[in-house]
Amino acid sequence: MVFTQGDFVSYTWPDLIYQAGQMARASFGRSYAVWMIGGGIMLYSVIMVIVVASMS
Repeated sequence: MVFTQGDFVSYTWPDLIYQAGQMARASFGRSYAVWMIGGGIMLYSVIMVIVVASMS
């Protein structure tokens, strides 16, 4: 069985999101945490689109 990087990310992503949410709530408060997590996901997505587009 081959375990790819994509498999690893899809397997660990829910735990990472949960942990990030817990850390953000403990540090900053509820509303700020939601914006930080959402903004981080959107920023990561935009960067990945740019990187993939530049590779082709």
